[in-house]
Amino acid sequence: MEDTQLKQRFETKLDTIIKNSQNIQEIIGPLTLLHDKIFLNIQNNPTEQKYRTIKKNNEVLKQKLFCLQGIPDLLSLAGFELNDEIYQLKDDKFMKLMNCIGVLSQHLNNLRSWTHLNTNVLKDTVTNYTDKDIQKITDLVNAKKKIIIFFHADWCGPCKKISPSFHTMSGLYKNIHFAEVEGDKNKQLGQIHQIQAFPTFVVYKDGKINEVFKGANEGKLKQVCEMLN
Repeated sequence: MEDTQLKQRFETKLDTIIKNSQNIQEIIGPLTLLHDKIFLNIQNNPTEQKYRTIKKNNEVLKQKLFCLQGIPDLLSLAGFELNDEIYQLKDDKFMKLMNCIGVLSQHLNNLRSWTHLNTNVLKDTVTNYTDKDIQKITDLVNAKKKIIIFFHADWCGPCKKISPSFHTMSGLYKNIHFAEVEGDKNKQLGQIHQIQAFPTFVVYKDGKINEVFKGANEGKLKQVCEMLN
């Protein structure tokens, strides 16, 4: 029971890190380092104490591991204790680490699969809407379609950053209707949805607005797609 709860806490923390990430690719490096160079080294060399010690102030680790917010929490959940800027895994915490390795492996596999798909050409199914299409959107909502509307602007840097991911996801999640609106040129649709900033995503489910979120947050967008899917 305790092992199951530990795995759940570790998984919840990983999910939070992914959700809060602005760019999924940026978190793969630190998590891979944690998995391959720390966790697996300990697993494969259980009697070697040198692999169980991590110096928090090591310059390389600062840049490549601790650059990711949430790493200290993952280490703590995996059984590491912090004393004088050094993380150490003691013998009695070894099984904690073993329980967390599988969870981290699965999440990394999922992230790698996602980024692989994201770099390949998928059929784009995003539909562009203007103020002339208000009734079309209303009909989709009344039909209780799952919809994500991406409000953006040509001059918006974050919009350009998240747009490729939005279009890629439209090819992955076929049961979701992906729509985009050039917000600064289609004021009426913007007013209906109370758009005050770009990018803004409006999520419809079961005939009503389920969620509205702002910013070029790829992790959040993927989470919403998974929820609707």
